[in-house]
Amino acid sequence: AMVVIDVSQSLSASEFDDAKQAASNFVTHLNFSTDRVGLISFAGYAYLKSPLTNNGAYVQSNILSLATDSGTRFHPPLDLARSNMTQTASNTLPLLLLLSDGRVGTATGSGTSEEKETNRVLALEAAVAVKDAGIRLITVAYGTNGGVNNGTNLMKTFASSPNDFYY
Repeated sequence: AMVVIDVSQSLSASEFDDAKQAASNFVTHLNFSTDRVGLISFAGYAYLKSPLTNNGAYVQSNILSLATDSGTRFHPPLDLARSNMTQTASNTLPLLLLLSDGRVGTATGSGTSEEKETNRVLALEAAVAVKDAGIRLITVAYGTNGGVNNGTNLMKTFASSPNDFYY
């Protein structure tokens, strides 16, 4: 499972802490005799914090030490996750867990509405490429005022199925 977590500054400190705790909790439910987990953080750019590994404690430590950054673009982390999961064994289910508020921005955080729309389209294309690669995409929308903000629908669209969207 690749955990992909939004570290953009559109979240309050408590929402960001809640997201990190949720991601860390997810890792505790994996069985490391068979499961591997990796970590990608993103805002304007995507960073592979841990490749897929059986060392869950290491990944949890990386999750809990994440700090916020400016910008929000979804296609770099989705593409990075897909490229890091193409070597998944045939007897395992490749899973990408995306945690975000779903609000699209630009590389720097500021930008025109046209730039944000371009990044939204690129994000949708990247999500399709993830799913077309046979990777199950589960999305958790946070900081959404009870599931409602301008990013909620995008997070629903990213998910592999309606049952793979949470808030």
